Amino acid sequence: MAAKFVKVLSPDIVFFIKYEYWYNYLAVLKQRGIPTYMVSAIFRSSQPFFRWYGSWFRKQLNNLSWFFVQDEDSESLLRKIDIQQVSVSGDTRFDRVNAIAGQKKPVEGMDEFCKDSLVMLAGSTWPEDEKILLPFILETKTKFKFIIAPHEVHKERIDGLMSQVGSGGLRFSQASDKNVREARVLVIDSIGLLASLYRYAFVSFVGGGFGVGIHNILEPAAFGVPVIFGPNYERFREARELIREGGATSIKNEEDFRKVFGRMADVPGERDRASGICSAYVTSHKGATAHILKHLHG
Repeated sequence: MAAKFVKVLSPDIVFFIKYEYWYNYLAVLKQRGIPTYMVSAIFRSSQPFFRWYGSWFRKQLNNLSWFFVQDEDSESLLRKIDIQQVSVSGDTRFDRVNAIAGQKKPVEGMDEFCKDSLVMLAGSTWPEDEKILLPFILETKTKFKFIIAPHEVHKERIDGLMSQVGSGGLRFSQASDKNVREARVLVIDSIGLLASLYRYAFVSFVGGGFGVGIHNILEPAAFGVPVIFGPNYERFREARELIREGGATSIKNEEDFRKVFGRMADVPGERDRASGICSAYVTSHKGATAHILKHLHG
């Protein structure tokens, strides 16, 4: 299958991203002499490549022409197993989110929804996240409004969320100039909007941290929006670093969330301090795309 696919496609150059090791395809591409690159790769010592049983996995890495890795630790791990075709480029996601933030693309209806309110945006949420957020959202009657953009947007999921939100909720697909101004909770029932929506947020919550792992926290950070997320974040370098620098906070339960949100809302300067940290962090990590293009063009 791999050989047939590569023959039909007949690529001049191939890129794989981060963790995408399709070993059969890598072998075929190597055999055909097609340059193959791994972009934004990140390695940990716990991976099979670096374990005592990992000789077969290590061998497969030699099928790649070059590794553009995110950090020096990854480069060091590869060099220790005699993979020398490697350079530190950083993560291309930073370039992408910087570009989105720079566009400042408006989302129809959002200015009317926000009005004079401050908005918390909960992005890529799962039911486990919403168990933490909804009690607070439903009882908060102050200057705050809320946007919930669930990770899944199929009918059953949206119907279930709307039933929990109650009379103050509005589906984005049903928003009009009048009803969007009156809504307290806007539920995003379509895909492709989330990255642009973060520009309207005072503070953000990114889902996934009460499940297999957090979703993209760089999107809100690029807009200078402080980020809150659940406890499963350790595999994500940007989460660890933003927590350490003070732009993000991990919570374990509803009480933690209330404390963090209250600090952002009520302590003078706290939100602006965290916002500046987020913006500076994302800006300082730009440049991966330029590094890769420079290498490819010689």
